[in-house]
Amino acid sequence: MSSAGDAGRVAVETYQIGTNRPPLVVTDLPEPEEVFKVPRIGPKEAITKVIGPSLIALGLSIGSGEWLLGPLGVAQYGFIGLGWVILLSAILQTFYNVEITRYIMATGEVPVLGWARVPLGLFLWMPLGLLMVYFANIWGGWAAGAGEGLYVLLTGNLVDEPGERTAARWLAVGLMVLVLVITLFGQ
Repeated sequence: MSSAGDAGRVAVETYQIGTNRPPLVVTDLPEPEEVFKVPRIGPKEAITKVIGPSLIALGLSIGSGEWLLGPLGVAQYGFIGLGWVILLSAILQTFYNVEITRYIMATGEVPVLGWARVPLGLFLWMPLGLLMVYFANIWGGWAAGAGEGLYVLLTGNLVDEPGERTAARWLAVGLMVLVLVITLFGQ
């Protein structure tokens, strides 16, 4: 039964994913040109507007353990001993990150909310996911590793002395500030 108030309502298409969360509203994704307010995305726009600070953040975090500590492990134990694990973890991490990004783009939800849609999600996956995110944020090892990697790249020396460690920490702080500045003031 419809009333006079129902005449102005527009039917909204939804899609149910999982069992524990409300259905998602189905809408079209905007075109990249609309999002970045440019007539066409060319190579220059792809670098300055689309990739932006994410490339620096990606370089700081994704694969830093594999590519900073990996060569050390291969040098000590050989490719057969440890190198194949490093290579496999980098490949699996790439697929994981691509799929998580696709989920976010398709649903507009972060993965923790997606895990809550799976049965037992509210009681198992959501708290476990939040705990893992918490630990990932309190462990600053990736930032220190990026700072040490940049120190080695700039000086050609490993970080052994206390003064070198301090310099590497300041480089890590500088990298994080650079990402913050680009994120705040980039387009």
